[in-house]
Amino acid sequence: MKNIHFFAIKQSEKIYFQVSDDITNEKTFEREVSSLLQIQDAYPKVLLANTHHEEYQYEGIKTIDIEKWLMNK
Repeated sequence: MKNIHFFAIKQSEKIYFQVSDDITNEKTFEREVSSLLQIQDAYPKVLLANTHHEEYQYEGIKTIDIEKWLMNK
């Protein structure tokens, strides 16, 4: 299994996170989501990146603009 950048646990909820500056290159995007796709549990998986786009999902992984995510926390 590849590395996951970090995960958070709040009560019984776990969330996995990958962080990347630029995922516009297809190889970079695939590298970042591949670690999350290998996780076989049902906990949420999030890719935080400098996308400048609205949140979207890829294979069950939420891709969120990191600036928007940070401003909401």
